[in-house]
Amino acid sequence: MEIAIRAQRVAKPKSWGTLYWMFNDAWPAISWASIDYYGRWKAVQYSAKRYYKDIILYYHPHSQKFVAVNDKLYPVMANYLIEVVTFDGMVLLTEDGSI
Repeated sequence: MEIAIRAQRVAKPKSWGTLYWMFNDAWPAISWASIDYYGRWKAVQYSAKRYYKDIILYYHPHSQKFVAVNDKLYPVMANYLIEVVTFDGMVLLTEDGSI
């Protein structure tokens, strides 16, 4: 879900986002819903809160570039630090800058 939602957000103005489907369960069951029958958040709801933030940085694999998305109503300045790290902790790439 995260990859699809971020890709939709990066595609502005061709796409202006996503419609969140299967928000809650109608009865106790295992499903794609993000809130269970009793109103408790499932794991995906906590993730959705993170990847629907107003400002995100997304790696676009086809262009091999990082893209910043700002859904605020005003421009912002930001610094970033990107590190590519192997599972054993070896840093393969470090890049920083501002946007």
